[in-house]
Amino acid sequence: MASVRQLGRMAWRKYNIDGASGSGFYKPDTVDIFPFTDAVAAAIDAIVVAAGAVAAKATKAALEAVHGASGDVGIVYAGVDAGIYIHNGSAWVFNRELPEAAAQDYADAAESAKNAAEAARDIAEGYASDAVSQGNVPIYGTFGGISGLTIPGGISGIIVNGRAAVGDGGRAFLKKVGAGPATSGRTQSADGAWWEVSDEVNMAALGGKDDNATNNTSAMQAAASLIPAGGRIVFPRVSATGVYLFTGGILPVNGLYLDVEPGVTLKGAFSRPQSPGENPGAVNHPKVIRRTRVIDTSTGTDVEMWLNPEYLLPLGQKPFFLGEGNLSRPRSVLLNPASDLVHQYIAWPAGDTWAAATPTTTAGTVQWPVEALNRFRISFRETRWAEQVDVSFSGDADAYLRAAAIRTTGGHYVFWADRETNALNIGYKATGVAAVTSAVTIPGAATHDSQKPQWALWGIQAINPFAFAVLINGVRVKVVQTIAPITHIGFGVYNTTTTPTLLGWRLLKSKSLFGVGQQRLLCHGDSTVADIYGGWPWMLRQLIEGSMGIRVERLTNRAVGGWSSADVLSDLQTNGINDSNGNLPTCAFIRVGANDIQAATSRLTYISNMEAIMDIFIAAGVPVVVAVPAMFYSQALGGGSGQATSNYYFGAAYRAALQQSIAAKYASSGLVFEADNISSMGHVLGSYKGSDPLAYDQILRDNIHQTDGGYHLDAYAMARAALDALAPETTKKAGRTLLPSSIAAAGMTLANTSSFSSDSQGQITLALGATFTSQTLSGTAIATLPASLKPAQTIILLGDAGNTTSLVRVIINTDGTIVATSSAACSVLNIRATYARE
Repeated sequence: MASVRQLGRMAWRKYNIDGASGSGFYKPDTVDIFPFTDAVAAAIDAIVVAAGAVAAKATKAALEAVHGASGDVGIVYAGVDAGIYIHNGSAWVFNRELPEAAAQDYADAAESAKNAAEAARDIAEGYASDAVSQGNVPIYGTFGGISGLTIPGGISGIIVNGRAAVGDGGRAFLKKVGAGPATSGRTQSADGAWWEVSDEVNMAALGGKDDNATNNTSAMQAAASLIPAGGRIVFPRVSATGVYLFTGGILPVNGLYLDVEPGVTLKGAFSRPQSPGENPGAVNHPKVIRRTRVIDTSTGTDVEMWLNPEYLLPLGQKPFFLGEGNLSRPRSVLLNPASDLVHQYIAWPAGDTWAAATPTTTAGTVQWPVEALNRFRISFRETRWAEQVDVSFSGDADAYLRAAAIRTTGGHYVFWADRETNALNIGYKATGVAAVTSAVTIPGAATHDSQKPQWALWGIQAINPFAFAVLINGVRVKVVQTIAPITHIGFGVYNTTTTPTLLGWRLLKSKSLFGVGQQRLLCHGDSTVADIYGGWPWMLRQLIEGSMGIRVERLTNRAVGGWSSADVLSDLQTNGINDSNGNLPTCAFIRVGANDIQAATSRLTYISNMEAIMDIFIAAGVPVVVAVPAMFYSQALGGGSGQATSNYYFGAAYRAALQQSIAAKYASSGLVFEADNISSMGHVLGSYKGSDPLAYDQILRDNIHQTDGGYHLDAYAMARAALDALAPETTKKAGRTLLPSSIAAAGMTLANTSSFSSDSQGQITLALGATFTSQTLSGTAIATLPASLKPAQTIILLGDAGNTTSLVRVIINTDGTIVATSSAACSVLNIRATYARE
């Protein structure tokens, strides 16, 4: 049998016996759950009352002070009123005389019973206090029901399971306090004690409701008054609405921690809540435990905002420190159009040759005259790479085509737009080849005037010798990888009926890698790409979102489990690559081939399919990240579970051939990038399956498909390749690059080994060879270097004439022309030079 102390630790529930025997459990009479000590205390109170009913009192007045019920017996054992009394329901009535000896016996017995009962009650109250001290806090139904409860005197703290009803979210701990007025957080029990919400303050416990209708201001004020500065107020999610509404002024939230449960919104006049650390002394500076949604109504219009946890960490907890590698050191230079730019025009779309043009220039502007000759007229900066030029256009209401142009040693790119458009037209003309055109949408231009061509700040970044970007308001809208080195970047017009002015010319050198801009991503392939248990594409989005200025507008995953390379190719040929809104992706991700390997599809067929897939994206000008087929193993190696597989050991031939194709496509287009997924995962072995993650964590959940850990590694590899495609390295460095034969002067033939390279500082190393009819050179023109290779100062050096009898003096002029003078006849000239361009 349990002891009284053991029974005291148990929870008890009142029942109403209203069912027939054997009909099942009795129905609860009330939802209140109470500890055994409450029952003990109530029973002892009853004993005391009963003892008082037969207690011998010295006087009739003392007996009348005892509240009795009809039929109760009372004794007066002294004085003129001595005798036995019976209570008639309203008063004590004399019944009969009591002999003195009997009266004393009754009095002694009654007093003994009374003392025993009171001692028992004291013991019970002491036990109750002891139970509280040991953590067994009495639990009652609701805050609202406390006023009808008599709580044992030894209790100093209680718990309620709700505000108005059990389970309504208002569970709270209340401590006994001194007398005070009733508030949202303070109430009085029937025994006269006062109880106040303490410890963690819960809005629902104070009468708050997340129904977006109840005004929670008074509950909030009560909560703020119950906790010290820096205290915490909990906002539980109770209703489906999940919105705590506050009306009637700015909330007193300064310095408080708001513990807002996920899915809950705070709505009211917040008077621009400050992010912690932004303005700690602000009048309305709350601190939140987690990212919290707020709807601010202080302006009369609902404004959504988010409060974030504070990150004012001590030095030892800082996650990182900035170092030299984190610094951006761009240098801004004013461009003088009259002296720093080259003004040229070209016929579009057929022209290959740029000719001199004559706009009106000042120290800060370029003005083009009226013209309708289907020509682009551009003011160029002869680029030194890793630099950016910005400009704005005048005549906001004028309908003329604003333009940007980029020249390379192999052709030119042009971008143009009229004033009320939301897209840039793109044209590319390789020398001797017909022009091709496309377009790119300007994010937000359909709805934001600031993004439209006539209002926007235009920019061009020569990211490196083989990549450039066109920018709108400082953010890239198109990145292009070129095959030939970039030589010029500039801005101008195409056909005008007015005289537009380009102003605000600014050169930014060594611009850091930011402003990549809005992206639409397309993923395709087999079940290793498909959206199964989350998948890596969503992790990829999280990785690159916000990196280098990237904002992911949309991610589309069209991968299907069981598909082969032929299935993916057929889908792209049939349904195209545009999303459901008709927009091209800005970057695509392809991985397919595991099923080709299992089916023993011809390796040549597989590669033909993959190259056709890559060509679809190349034709659309969309960079595509390609990963070789995933590594997998047999069902037996996985312990017998998973899926039946075939030919898992045949994969090397497919992967090697695909790597060759990727390299070739990149070399010819600059648009195909390889994601090194298999290296990022390490060895994929069945022996790791089910292993201790502190030793070897498994990569595959069966024998072919990734775990969440495998997904993370896939996403990491894909993200690295994506950033290579979307954000080419900003650098002046270039590897050995062949010079175009077209730079040779008349009568000269450029050796096919003629090339240049540059280091990260832009210093050029030139290796140029020419052959010609045997002659004695005398200031003879040999070649003209591309604009991007012009030296900062005239260079004079000795060349090699291919013999031991002739000396050749070579001059490389700042305009890029190379001339030579020899001491005797020669037919060969080799030049080696290293020089600075600026």
